Amino acid sequence: MKINIFFSDEKFIWNIENRYYTAKVCLYIIKDLVNVNINNVGGLIYYVDSCETEDILADLARWKKCVEDGNNEEDGPEVQLIVVEKFLNDDLKNKVLSWSLDNGTEYL
Repeated sequence: MKINIFFSDEKFIWNIENRYYTAKVCLYIIKDLVNVNINNVGGLIYYVDSCETEDILADLARWKKCVEDGNNEEDGPEVQLIVVEKFLNDDLKNKVLSWSLDNGTEYL
């Protein structure tokens, strides 16, 4: 498998080439969700390396609102992932998992 990632500002171009397919994936990093409309995308990833407070629930709600404001139900992103590397405790992890289930996103 051949994988190349090119970085320019806040946009990654990820070229994937293997025996089954070739793909060019554009990854955009949005650090501030204020006044952002997310549309015309196939998938979204909400990533945080460490989750220590319940502030993540408010952040996830803002993330979801950005998605909803830029799309209607039929043309929204097919893939919505939440990735958290580490939680402070299991209670917080369960709250994020519950939010994910209630809002139609996948939690990894």
